Amino acid sequence: MNEQLGTFAQIDTDRLLNCLAGLSSADPLLPVCQSMLGYGLHMLSGENDLAFHLIENAARLAPNFALNLDHLAVMHLVRGDLDQAEAAWRRLNLVGQNSPWRYTYDVTGAMIHLMRGDMRQSLYFANQSMFRKPRYLAALRYSMIGLALSDRPADAARMLNRIRV
Repeated sequence: MNEQLGTFAQIDTDRLLNCLAGLSSADPLLPVCQSMLGYGLHMLSGENDLAFHLIENAARLAPNFALNLDHLAVMHLVRGDLDQAEAAWRRLNLVGQNSPWRYTYDVTGAMIHLMRGDMRQSLYFANQSMFRKPRYLAALRYSMIGLALSDRPADAARMLNRIRV
């Protein structure tokens, strides 16, 4: 939904929430499930208020789980709260330093810096992500945006070609 790719598919939100409600509050996977469901609702159906609530609760239950913090940072960005997005992202960088998903956390950093107008840092984090995972489309996309906004249209065009490939 938010990427505007493919065809729209109706998501049965009630069924997914019922599955989530069936988990015990003591289940160690509850925060992971809440965060993934929230992020899925954000990306697939645009249900951002519900997504934020689920992800915020997941971060409350597991405050040092890096993936939750990444989702929380993105949701704060979606809501226009750059300070809270950056706070979640900074915490994420402390706890997720050695995570195999670090490449996604770098893209979140690129997004935050882009929204703050700091193209140099945005490009830095997009490039860090590409270094970690060279074909990650989000990293390529934010690198292209940073290059275009940094008056480097030829480099941005090369990046666009790389994205298309």
